[in-house]
Amino acid sequence: MGQTLEGLFGEPYPVHLNGVLEWIAPITIDRLLAMRRVRAMLAAEAPRSDDTAVRQVADIQLLALASGLAAAKIEALSDDNLARLREEIERINAPVFGHGTAPNGDPSEDADPADSLTAIAMLVESGHSLAAVRGYTLAQVRLFAQCHARLAAERSINELCIARASQADSKVYQGFAERLETLLQASR
Repeated sequence: MGQTLEGLFGEPYPVHLNGVLEWIAPITIDRLLAMRRVRAMLAAEAPRSDDTAVRQVADIQLLALASGLAAAKIEALSDDNLARLREEIERINAPVFGHGTAPNGDPSEDADPADSLTAIAMLVESGHSLAAVRGYTLAQVRLFAQCHARLAAERSINELCIARASQADSKVYQGFAERLETLLQASR
């Protein structure tokens, strides 16, 4: 429960880099979109240039977007700490990279982009604004979508029970309605 709760709230994860405790934030949809733009820019530049400086700047930008750390902090890291940062980013954001399980328990088995789009559509349909969803992590999108799906299934079961009960004779239906009312009162 605790790890799912951290995933639900998009809590950052502690990582020791250069002897300092840093907090790595899970990648949000917004930052994922920015990372895709940087990668597209880098791909567009690749045929025209083999300038390693351009690649290094893009790499620092990608690491900053993926970690939530300032680019200056990343530039100051040793090679070993850069490797550690990359490993931690992938561990924390396993669903983004399409493998493993994130520390918050979010499996990446359904890392198919269509699943994420469906989950986002479900959230928007359920009342989340698209602007708010952009600030969610993939773990949050999946957790919210799973909860919304579970609630929708429970509502469907309730509707089926009520529809079936309404077909019963009036005495049975009245007893069913009274039990539901008693349960409702007890839950308050």
